[in-house]
Amino acid sequence: MDDIADTDPSLHKSCKQILEMDPSLVDANVLGLTFVREVEVLGSRTIRELIPGGKDVVVTSQNRDNYIRLLIQDRFINSIRLQLTYFIIGFSSFFERGELWVKFFESLDATDFDRMLGGDGNDAIDVKEWRAYTDYRGYKEKDRQIKWFWEVYMSNSSTHVLMILPLS
Repeated sequence: MDDIADTDPSLHKSCKQILEMDPSLVDANVLGLTFVREVEVLGSRTIRELIPGGKDVVVTSQNRDNYIRLLIQDRFINSIRLQLTYFIIGFSSFFERGELWVKFFESLDATDFDRMLGGDGNDAIDVKEWRAYTDYRGYKEKDRQIKWFWEVYMSNSSTHVLMILPLS
C-alpha cells in the first residue's frame, strides 16, 4: 500500500485510516462502504464493483484488507489495463517472444519504465524521426485519425505527454 503514497496521497491516507480504524466501528458500518469504487470518466460518474455483487457486500473488519487490496488494484491496474495492453503490443514489436522478452521485463524497475516513457529530461523527442518510422497498421499518414493524432501531439508536445489510444 505504501507504493501508492506518492501517486495518490488522498487514497493512501483513506486506505490507511480504514485499516487502522477500530474493528467495532468498521463492523458497525459507520463508513457505509461496500465493495465498489466510484469512477469519473469525462464528467460522468459510474460505479464499478470490485467483486461480483460488490454493491451488496459491506466492508467489515474481517474483509477490509481484501477491500483495500481490490480498491488499489482497480485504481492502479484495472483502470489502465487497456492502455497498458496497447503499450505492450507496441513495445513488444522490439523483441521476439521468448527468454529475452521475459528477462528484459523482469529487469525493469519504476525508474527504468519512467525513462522509457518520458526520457531522462535531457533528450527531446525527434518528431520527424518518430513519424518516419511509425507503422500505422493499415492507416495512412494522410488519414484524418492520423492527422488528428499528430495535431494533438504537437499541441501538447511541451508537456511530453503521450496517450496510447486504439485507432478504431
